[in-house]
Amino acid sequence: MIYNFWIPMKACYTQFCQGIWFGESLMSFVVYKTKRNADQRIKALEVSSATCNGHN
Repeated sequence: MIYNFWIPMKACYTQFCQGIWFGESLMSFVVYKTKRNADQRIKALEVSSATCNGHN
């Protein structure tokens, strides 16, 4: 019974899983890049504020 149910559903299930894995990996990459850019901007602001305060 389970075998008869699983064979027709297998194609849909694997496509669904592939879509989820693709979406998860894409979102992880976007979050990583966003966080990295934000960290770099914060560092740049800290450096620029330190140099500006030193020259005043």
